[in-house]
Amino acid sequence: MKLKMKAKIASIHNKISITDEEGGLVYQVHSKVFSLHNVTYLTDGEGEEIAVITRKPVSMHDVHTIQLVDGTEIELRTELLHLTKDVLDIEALGWQLTGNLLQHDYQLRDDQGQLLAQTHRKWLSLHDTYEVDIVDEERMDLIVAVLVALDKIMADRQLVANASDDAARISKQN
Repeated sequence: MKLKMKAKIASIHNKISITDEEGGLVYQVHSKVFSLHNVTYLTDGEGEEIAVITRKPVSMHDVHTIQLVDGTEIELRTELLHLTKDVLDIEALGWQLTGNLLQHDYQLRDDQGQLLAQTHRKWLSLHDTYEVDIVDEERMDLIVAVLVALDKIMADRQLVANASDDAARISKQN
């Protein structure tokens, strides 16, 4: 199934609409940009909760936990020093993301090497949009939750990088 993830960037709430090829709402993602708990919610097109994604606030690694409504809990753990790493192992599932993670151009494979999903960013768009081709539709909720968590990780890292750039610019001005 082909999906499109469209982020509304200029908002105090981070919202992503995930639609099918005809534009029908399949999933919605929402979280507050500035939140103590750093919680992101994934709901289906009718607003029913699919997963809750949280970020561990203090850790030696960048840790996000995905909790699906069926009780399944997965931890995504990435090294803070590898900001542009081309491979991300999802140890809890045996899955692996390979490709250009920063540009949303990557593949998600299971522990047998089978393609689960692949993404590609659309460059000529008014919104931050990328396409997702879900190959394994039986695990679509879990796949989408993992991709949303990855999107959250990359957005958090971009905020840190931007803040660091701003601090360096201010330091040079003084």
